[in-house]
Amino acid sequence: MKRLTVILGIFILLLVSLSNAQQTWERTYGGSDYDGGMSVQQTTDRGYIVAGSTFSFGNECQVYLVKTNASGDTLWTKNYGELMPEGGMSVQQTSDSGYIILGDRVNDFYLIKTNTTGDTLWTRPYGWQNWAEGRSVRQTADGGYIIVGSTYLDGQYSDQFFVVKTNASGDTLWTRSYGGSDFDRGHSVQQTFDGGYIAAGMVWSFGNQQQVYLIRFDAFGDTLWTKTYGGPYWEWGHSVQQISDTGYIIAAGTTSFGDTEQVYLIKTNASGTPSGPGPMGGHATMRVGRYNRPRTGATSLPEKPILSGTVIRSTSSRRMRTEMWG
Repeated sequence: MKRLTVILGIFILLLVSLSNAQQTWERTYGGSDYDGGMSVQQTTDRGYIVAGSTFSFGNECQVYLVKTNASGDTLWTKNYGELMPEGGMSVQQTSDSGYIILGDRVNDFYLIKTNTTGDTLWTRPYGWQNWAEGRSVRQTADGGYIIVGSTYLDGQYSDQFFVVKTNASGDTLWTRSYGGSDFDRGHSVQQTFDGGYIAAGMVWSFGNQQQVYLIRFDAFGDTLWTKTYGGPYWEWGHSVQQISDTGYIIAAGTTSFGDTEQVYLIKTNASGTPSGPGPMGGHATMRVGRYNRPRTGATSLPEKPILSGTVIRSTSSRRMRTEMWG
């Protein structure tokens, strides 16, 4: 249940980008049990690929992949998994028109590489010491992959922000851990225009409270700079993307600027310094369950966002939901 609750929370956070959009369509996917979406991307045929988790088609939670057309109608679905609980955390269409999926299991995470119809080409596990969790994967310019997540390392007794770089076959080229000696986690990573990387997550190691954590590192994983963002209470970074002015936009959550959890949108320059007015530069907030217009300083948004999340129905089951806005 905990994993599906997190899925719903991420879905609510993503809605901040839709304050001026009109809903075009809505679809649900899955069966009669608990199903949830974690990641969605538009594909080259103008359809969509959605990854998440399903309890509906086996005895355990499995990775769930749904391919749709441009209207959200299902073209095919695939389940991946063995005898242990597994969930799909991230998906991206690759340069060969297949897909790369990041799956998360009880104590480790793994990559699934598929062809254009979702058939498995290879899988690779990644795990160190006692525990590891993967959150996001992206294909890199060299045809390999960059993965971000968290792990326990030797001599450490709390989560460490963790990055894995692989080649095109999923073989590990290097790994790096970032942060300090406290509870730090990686949630999102992207290759930057110069061939390096930007990653976002949360950190406890550098203050009295949990903060948004932004890390800029080069092509070999060596740190160029780090930034933390937040107010007097808790913040956490969910997603980061480099934008056309070479700065960054971070989607996060906060408890510092209102009486409940809110969406926290941070726009920075190329050095990670927030720009625009507001307590942390340009940021937008939204109380859970309704929209607020982003405050001055927020950047423009995609013309037609596509979301994946979980919907709770009166039958007490949950189904994957995807919405198209434009």
